[in-house]
Amino acid sequence: SLAMLFTMSKCESVTKMCKCRKDLATEKICVISPYDEVMKSVSRESGIDWRLLSAIARTESNFCAEAVSKRGAMGLMQLKEETAFWCMEKYNILSDGDIMDPEINIRTGCAYMRYLLDKFGKKEIALAAYNAGEGNVTSWLEDQNDKTQLKTIPFEETRKYVELVLKREKIYNYLY
Repeated sequence: SLAMLFTMSKCESVTKMCKCRKDLATEKICVISPYDEVMKSVSRESGIDWRLLSAIARTESNFCAEAVSKRGAMGLMQLKEETAFWCMEKYNILSDGDIMDPEINIRTGCAYMRYLLDKFGKKEIALAAYNAGEGNVTSWLEDQNDKTQLKTIPFEETRKYVELVLKREKIYNYLY
């Protein structure tokens, strides 16, 4: 997730397009990414704030639709194929099976995040599960005999991931 293999030419152009621009009248950011409208649409359907979805996509792929991790996670929301197809089936996401398509990837990643939020009940725990896997987080919660909060995250990468997504969400909420 954090270590990406990028197709640099395409991803660099996306990053350049995503530079924050301010609306001088409101002092608010106008654009977080080229995918803002899709994020907002999916957000309305799922009840997950679009700025959280943007923070996840930024942290996962740096808004690079062609990103593929060393572990095989793909697209903006960095979904593994098995997870993506499970979500598509569970949530009736119509697709030709192309999880690299930005809209399908965002919609599927959002559905997976909605599932994790419903299962774990807290954003921080759901984010840890999005990064480290549902099974790992379930095991961590069982080990600490408290299923309501995750006191410690054994994986440093996941700890940093949760902190970074929450930090970015806070910034996006402030700016937009």
